[in-house]
Amino acid sequence: EMRPYKTKACISCSKCVSACPMGLAPLMFDRLAAAKEYEEMAVHNLMDCIECGSCAYICPANRPLAEAIKTGKAKLELRKSKIKLIKEDKSEYNFKNRTSSSY
Repeated sequence: EMRPYKTKACISCSKCVSACPMGLAPLMFDRLAAAKEYEEMAVHNLMDCIECGSCAYICPANRPLAEAIKTGKAKLELRKSKIKLIKEDKSEYNFKNRTSSSY
């Protein structure tokens, strides 16, 4: 997405928090995404975000809040699907071992 104004450091004004219809803290998600702490984003209810963009629109520092949220959600979904695949592989391996062993 092209940003018409230069992004600045967060000034901790909390306008994004006030603008969020879900009562979330987008500024926290921005900081956690920058630190790649995606699991911590989930702890703070990242998946409750409806991605309306109000936080990014209202931000006087022009922080890429909506992008940080989308990235966090994508990373969490990717991790979730990897865990699911690992569990399926383990389950299939255990099934094959049980059925191939002779009693």
